[in-house]
Amino acid sequence: MDKQRPKEQDLEELIALRKRVVELENALVTSQKKEKMLRRSEEKYRTIFESFYDVCYRTDRDGKIIDISPSIYTQAGYQPNEVIGRPVTVFFVEPAARDVFVQKIKETGWINDYELKLKSKDGRLIDTSVSARIVLDDNNIPVGIEGALRNITERKHVEATLRISEQKYRDLVDNALVGVYRTNLTGDYLFVNEALFRMLGFSAPEEMIKEGVVARYKNHEDREAFVQELKEKERLNYYEIELLTKSGESKNVLISATLAGNEIIGMMMDITDRKKATEKIKAALKEKEILLQELHHRVKNNMQVISGLIELQSQQLDDKEAREIFNETRDRVSSMALIHENLYRASDLGNINFEEYIKTLTKYLFHSYNVDLDVVQLRIDVKNVFLDAQVGIPCGLIINELVSNVFKHALPKGKSGEVEVSLLPAGDGRYTLIVKDSGNGFPKKLDFRKTKSLGMQLVTMLVDQLEGTIELNREHGTEFIIFFPEKKRGE
Repeated sequence: MDKQRPKEQDLEELIALRKRVVELENALVTSQKKEKMLRRSEEKYRTIFESFYDVCYRTDRDGKIIDISPSIYTQAGYQPNEVIGRPVTVFFVEPAARDVFVQKIKETGWINDYELKLKSKDGRLIDTSVSARIVLDDNNIPVGIEGALRNITERKHVEATLRISEQKYRDLVDNALVGVYRTNLTGDYLFVNEALFRMLGFSAPEEMIKEGVVARYKNHEDREAFVQELKEKERLNYYEIELLTKSGESKNVLISATLAGNEIIGMMMDITDRKKATEKIKAALKEKEILLQELHHRVKNNMQVISGLIELQSQQLDDKEAREIFNETRDRVSSMALIHENLYRASDLGNINFEEYIKTLTKYLFHSYNVDLDVVQLRIDVKNVFLDAQVGIPCGLIINELVSNVFKHALPKGKSGEVEVSLLPAGDGRYTLIVKDSGNGFPKKLDFRKTKSLGMQLVTMLVDQLEGTIELNREHGTEFIIFFPEKKRGE
């Protein structure tokens, strides 16, 4: 039995040894796998490290660069091998800035978005944003610094440009002659410029902002109506409203505002003095209109008196021809009196409603010549024509003469026919006046411009006064066509 024992012991040792070999082999395989994984991880890190836009770097405890990403070339003009092994101060404009930077890291163990001004290989200054941390070894002892920096030179330039632009805008708004403001929909002022708070009697914007928007409205319902309309239209121009100053004085203002999300941005103009001046002008104009209406009324009355005197005088004449001359003069005076009657009744003293005037004038002439409207048909084509007195008076006299001629020569008493009077826009600021009849016709051998008739001489003279032209169409009766401008040149 003693000889058998050692053999069993050797077998157990052999098995144990075998297990140990297997464990070592497994450990070796695991180690190889870990090494392979680490190698792959290192490759991925290196790929990211080398393709990263920002500059990734690492320094040792003495501040020498031990690793840096290739992006240093695009950012500062250096190849990595040009700076690896060199002090990091090669990038610093002032070496002392490096000490401040390291001290900042030591205080917290890391920094983020720390702005540093560095220099490139060619001496250009670069604004950078740096994030960095202290690297510790297994014994928790600092062995260096690692981090990343980004070139923010362009961003700083844009920010500086925006600051300048914003300052210009701020200066423009603050120095504007009109009030500029920004509020929210609930009625809080977010911004007011100097012109606005001074317009409403405040010495500082804070005073006005503290009180809020509603306090400035004379009628709080006006604020609600303003906001509601702005919500519907998103923009309002020249919205008139009444506000109160700090002392309670009423101010009339014009507001132009835009709805921007939940905010209202607008401008405000004080029109209090302008409105008072406008009211005074309106009152003065009203007085003048009343005086002018009274003047036209008196002129009309005087002309009617003259017309009556002429009528009385004509009744005392036995000479038929003389009586006709008096009657023609009476009709001319009456046509002018009608102009002043229309001006007296008009709401706009500068314009005469010629549709009403022609209807009244022609009816008067029908009555004056005892013409039956059932025998001679009257057609009037005048719509929305308004002329001032300087054009209206000669135009009325022309109609008076031509229609009178129809009753005297073309359609004498008892003869049936038609008379047409039309006054229509001809375009280019001109009008066309037509007086047409279906009567005997104008004599072909007679030149209306050279006739001895006072009436036709008066017509040609009045057309010249209107700076117009006149044509005669003898087909199918007699048709006078007159073109004249709406207003005389030089007016």
